[in-house]
Amino acid sequence: ARIAVMMRDPAQCIPSVLKLVEISWKGKGWKRVDYARSLQILTDISFESFHHPAQVLSRHSATPQIVVDYRELTTEPRATVHKIYRALGMTLTESFDQFLQAQEDGEKSHNTEFHYSIEDYELSRDKIESQLSDFYDAYGWPRAGIMSQATQSSGS
Repeated sequence: ARIAVMMRDPAQCIPSVLKLVEISWKGKGWKRVDYARSLQILTDISFESFHHPAQVLSRHSATPQIVVDYRELTTEPRATVHKIYRALGMTLTESFDQFLQAQEDGEKSHNTEFHYSIEDYELSRDKIESQLSDFYDAYGWPRAGIMSQATQSSGS
C-alpha cells in the first residue's frame, strides 16, 4: 500500500463535507429532521478523521506515506502531485505530467458555485479550533475563534 493523506483546514473541510451529503439527502426529498442524527454522526466522524490517519500510519512506518496540505494542492497542483509521487516511490509518466500541466493551466480560471457555511450546522469555529488545536498549530491554519482571540490578547 501507499498512503496519501490530505489535510485541509477543518473549519472549511467539515462544513463542506456536511453540505455535500446534505445536498444528496435533500435531493432524495428528505427533510432535515430525517437526517439530523446522521449529520451529527458525520460531524463526529469528521473530527476523528483528523486524528485517525496519523495514529494508524504511525504503526506502519515502513508503508510509503505522505501528508499533504490541501493548500499546496490547490495552489500548486502539478508540483504537489510530483511531490506525492516521489514520496510514494512512484514514477510519473510524461503523458500524465502533460495532463497535469493542461489541467493546471485550465484550473487557473476555475470558480466554484459550491457554497457552505459553518453556521448551517451545530458546529462552531471555537469547537473546531479547540478540539483540533494541534492541527491548527502544525499547519498554521488561520484561527478565528476563541483560540485566536486568546492568542491576540496575550500579545503573541
